[in-house]
Amino acid sequence: MQQALSFLGQITPTMKILTYLFKYLVFLLIIFSISPVIGQNTGYFSFIPNMEGDIDKDGFDIGYHSVFTQWDNNGDGNIADTEFYQIIFQRLDTNGDQTLSEEEFAPAQKYLLDPYSNGQTFRNYDSNGDNKLSPSEFELAFNISGLFNRHDTNRDGMLTRLELHAMVYRLMDLDGNGVVDKREFDRVRDLYID
Repeated sequence: MQQALSFLGQITPTMKILTYLFKYLVFLLIIFSISPVIGQNTGYFSFIPNMEGDIDKDGFDIGYHSVFTQWDNNGDGNIADTEFYQIIFQRLDTNGDQTLSEEEFAPAQKYLLDPYSNGQTFRNYDSNGDNKLSPSEFELAFNISGLFNRHDTNRDGMLTRLELHAMVYRLMDLDGNGVVDKREFDRVRDLYID
């Protein structure tokens, strides 16, 4: 019995060390999985859903923090309107031909411009009638909508990290109920996240 107790006394400190190491490794895995340096993990659960499984504003800001660098092409900490338009254009241009077909433009029309477009459609933006939108026609569509300016709350011609987060969060909340559920997230993630 004495030997058994002695043996257990030696295991207890070892178990504490192993438990500590295991917790430390789990912590490192979590940190590295959301680190933009290691690789952006921008799945739904990277945005810290609340107890109901929806992403509220706080959870969204935590997850979207690492996505900001995708928008900030020049690394100055702000998003100029040209950076914003270029990123959206690149995400929509699925065939990489530097123009947008009506089909490629459809997600921008539906999820970005419709609330602000005053009835303008692809045909209105296609100024040369070639059934494609060039980058300049695309930028004009956004300028007409005023989308960027509406979210530039400090009116400095740039979107700060907080302004971009607020804008994207509002746009991803498709039903306007104040949270982003998984269905909404999956529907527009290609436009705003990936």
